[in-house]
Amino acid sequence: MLFWACVSYFCFALSSFTCIAHIAEDVENYILDKPLLPTYGVMKEYPNVVKGKDVVSQLESQLKEKIKILQANGIQPFLHVIAVAPNAASLRFLEKKKKACAEFGMTMHTTLFLEDVSQEDLLKKIKELNSNSKVHGIMLYLPLPSHLDTQALLDSIDPGKDVDGLTTFNQGKLMEGKPFIVPSTALGCLLLLRELSSSLEGKNVLILGRSNLVGKPLAHLLLGQNCTVTIAHSKTKMSKELAQRADILVSATGVPLLVKESWIKEGAIILDVGISFPDGRTPTGDVDLESVERKAVHITPVPEGMGPLTVFMTLVNLVKTASKTN
Repeated sequence: MLFWACVSYFCFALSSFTCIAHIAEDVENYILDKPLLPTYGVMKEYPNVVKGKDVVSQLESQLKEKIKILQANGIQPFLHVIAVAPNAASLRFLEKKKKACAEFGMTMHTTLFLEDVSQEDLLKKIKELNSNSKVHGIMLYLPLPSHLDTQALLDSIDPGKDVDGLTTFNQGKLMEGKPFIVPSTALGCLLLLRELSSSLEGKNVLILGRSNLVGKPLAHLLLGQNCTVTIAHSKTKMSKELAQRADILVSATGVPLLVKESWIKEGAIILDVGISFPDGRTPTGDVDLESVERKAVHITPVPEGMGPLTVFMTLVNLVKTASKTN
């Protein structure tokens, strides 16, 4: 009897482990290889101005099912955020992340540090979180004060818990074409583009901005989709002329209303990832929405465009790290 009980328990444990392993694989396949929605490639299903929350609402049930499987196996996805002297806007954004985690049945905790915190104290905290088996995701909220070595701190995070995909390890895996964790905004852009276009292959894409959060990782993701990708930045000459040839334009500069109607090719897809506050209060995108939407087949607004997708993709990354680390 004891023998068969042990065999039964072993089979149950093996089945649970296999199920958890498949979650991480499924998440990766959904984003990088397979369509996420039944409407994949049917552009008429989406309005001219595409709001992130409308896309996320169609994906929520899929992610919640995966979280339930983890929880049934005793795994409660846990995200720990480290923030140094965040301003009011950053605190609001972190609160949105925490609310989103709670809505999906996941846990998020934030540790706040004063602006004069030392490199050593932050490294000590990260080391503590790395060794905590109950913590599945670590996020170092950026930007950091200038006296801190940002990349050294990022690289001290266990790559398996790096939900932002900003460690040198995860950035390198992406460049190699074998991504593990990808920055959430770039991942959200890819997801949305796959839903708005019947095929990305051969599309001319212009990305305005070369950050490690958006521009660089998105370029590698789109190269993996066989797009022809150009990155423009503050030193690029003839950005307007490059934009006029782009089937897809992604702007992530933080320069308010940089992209005008005259920049846009008729029928292009425009993703506005930039955000700034020229008057100190009102969020403003890189793209002049009012004029550009007349020429673009699809465009995301600011706010309510890429923001909800970025938060959702952070949760997707957390589910993946929770699946892999267990």
